[in-house]
Amino acid sequence: MAIDFDELVGRVELEFVVRFQSHELEQVRTVGDLFLLVAAKSDPQFEPFKNRYLTINSFFRIRKVLAQELKLDRREIKPSAAIEPHLPMIARRGIWRRIQARAPLRIPDLRRHDGLAALMLAFCVAVALIPIFDSELSISSLWESFGFAIWGVAVWAGLMWVTPIFTLALPKGIVTFGDLARAVRGLNYGELLAERGPTHEIDSWGRLAFLIADQLGVNANQIVPELTLNAPSGMIQSTRGQP
Repeated sequence: MAIDFDELVGRVELEFVVRFQSHELEQVRTVGDLFLLVAAKSDPQFEPFKNRYLTINSFFRIRKVLAQELKLDRREIKPSAAIEPHLPMIARRGIWRRIQARAPLRIPDLRRHDGLAALMLAFCVAVALIPIFDSELSISSLWESFGFAIWGVAVWAGLMWVTPIFTLALPKGIVTFGDLARAVRGLNYGELLAERGPTHEIDSWGRLAFLIADQLGVNANQIVPELTLNAPSGMIQSTRGQP
């Protein structure tokens, strides 16, 4: 599979907080060309872009696991794409647990589904009130009704507390994959900052090599400056020695 150059450029721009012009990219033929362009344009002022960088970093780090567990092509997982259609309710808890177990970053927990919780509350209260239907209406029966209703609410609260089966709703505020990436950033903020560390030229090469290796599906040590960027995965080509 040939490398998606446009996607690679987008990831490089977000990783190094730079913006490339079309005429600059026209001159890029090898990994070395791209590295020199990155080195020339790298912005040392990282702070204004910190949250954006960490969000995109989180997105790309969890995307592979999401694609595998949701049975989606990696390209279908976009920041603007909704998560709900890809998580069937009946299998949601199992899928989410596997994502949490396999993801390289902490993933927020599912929460209790408000609709199911309300339905269960109504059921518990209705069952609790059944005994009064056979009694005559009186002050005492009204007090009994109130007591039974309180008992039903208590049973409902206990079920909600000890039964995880109702935790089927997505974490609050999460609708799209982009929302999930922001939530993951928040859960892993300190670790992500620590991992990034200071920016140095040697570190920049390692980060660039990692991005390209991830795109091609090869080891980072196979990425050399002479590598052509249109080399297909599994057919790494070098321009060393060529005119």
